[in-house]
This record gives sequence, structure tokens and C-alpha cells, in this order.
Amino acid sequence: MLLERLGKELLYFDGGMGTLLQSKGLQPGELPEVWNLEHAEEIVDIHKSYFEAGSDIVLSNTFGANAIKFHDSKYGLKEIVTAGIQNAKKAAELGVHDGRTTYVALDVGPTGKLLKPMGDLSFEDAYEAFKETMIYGEEAGADLIELGIPFSDPTAEGPVIQEANVRALAGGVTTDKVFAMVEKIRKNTKIPMVFMTYANVVFSYGTERFIRKAAEVGMDGLILPDVPFEEK
Repeated sequence: MLLERLGKELLYFDGGMGTLLQSKGLQPGELPEVWNLEHAEEIVDIHKSYFEAGSDIVLSNTFGANAIKFHDSKYGLKEIVTAGIQNAKKAAELGVHDGRTTYVALDVGPTGKLLKPMGDLSFEDAYEAFKETMIYGEEAGADLIELGIPFSDPTAEGPVIQEANVRALAGGVTTDKVFAMVEKIRKNTKIPMVFMTYANVVFSYGTERFIRKAAEVGMDGLILPDVPFEEK
């Protein structure tokens, strides 16, 4: 069981998705998540490469999949999210040859809209958008959910996610608002949830205070890509 392994074993995540999609032809302004349906073979191939390289956990191509961004798309959000999870699951079947147990994480990123008062998106609307994505991901078979907390200098990210971090911070997203959203979302999902953020976010909040609050709202793990393994 995944919860029994978190924090006790060294588990490897995958790497970038956006830059690899760009190398395969993703055009500026094109929604990467649409490739889950229109270029599924390319998505499976990227996931498969990560599994073959030794990844234990691979993120679905759903970073920007939410009801706000896909409200007028020709594809429904459930269709996009389900295909994203299924592509990663298929890649595991094709790319894991050593019998190890692997997992697919639902990747959840910003809505692309600014929160009030900086923009017109209310906290409740943002919550509903994230909740819908997470419910669809769990129904599709995701093993866990990865939720990012934005940081001003995300050095381990590619340009797409760096820009998403900047927009989220400019839009009024704070660590406490993320905690509040998770606390509400936790009532609708049972699978493990982990944060993806950076050391400064945790240190500035207060390490013990951050960990205590994360546990209180129902988080199961924390990914800090800029902290060496030896500092665990």
C-alpha cells in the first residue's frame, strides 16, 4: 500500500512533461491536456520512458485540467482527466519490466485565473474546480494526488510551470489558502494527497507549523525538490 511506503522508502517521481510535449510538436497556446485524447500515443510514450528509466510514481498529464479552463472545450473535463490517468496506467503496463509496484499521481495545477480581489475568481469557485478534477481523477484510478503550492523561484521546473507559479502568486494564492482548500477537498476524496513545493515555502511558514497544519488538513506527504535526500 502506498501510504505504508511514503516516508519509509526512496520512491522516484518522473520529470518534466511540458518541454517534452513541445519537442513533439505542442504549439504555443495549445492546451497540453488535449493531447491525452488527440495524441494519446505520444503521452503514453513519454510516461513509458519515465517508467523504463526507473520512476516509481508518474504524474498524469493533467496539470491544467480544471472546469474553469475546459468549460468551453470540445472535450469534457471528465474525459480529459480519465484519459490522462488511463494513458499513464497503460504506460506502466508497457514500461515496467522488473515487477516493481508503480503508481500514477493525478497532477493538479493552478486554475489559470486570478483570485479575488486581484481577479474575478472566488475561493469557492476555485475550490469547486479543484474538487471536480480530483473526484474525476480518483474515479479514473489515480493512486494519489499531487497538489502544488506556488513559489516565487521554482528552479526545478520548466518555463510553463514557472509561469504558472508566478501567475498563482500574483493572483493571491497563499499557503494558508491552499491549506483551507485542501481541508474542504479532503472531505470528497480518500486517496493519498501530497504537496509539491519548495523549501523556502516550508521554512518561511515554520517547518513544524507547516507539517502540523498539513497533517491536520489531511495531507499524506510532501515533495521538496530543492532539498537533498541526505537532509531528509
